[in-house]
Amino acid sequence: MPSPEPSPDPLLPNPAPQPPPSVHPFLPPRRSSSNLPILSLQISRFSPPRTPILPISPPGHH
Repeated sequence: MPSPEPSPDPLLPNPAPQPPPSVHPFLPPRRSSSNLPILSLQISRFSPPRTPILPISPPGHH
């Protein structure tokens, strides 16, 4: 007998749609995760100091 839609494999997580990397310009590729601090510094340089995107400075640094 023809079976209905095949049940998903319980051992594998349900594949969620991954957005293209261009959607998140502020996030580096997963392979370049080590460049996160560098990109954060570059982003903060172009951003006004009053509205920091990523608070990379430790508390009490200023």
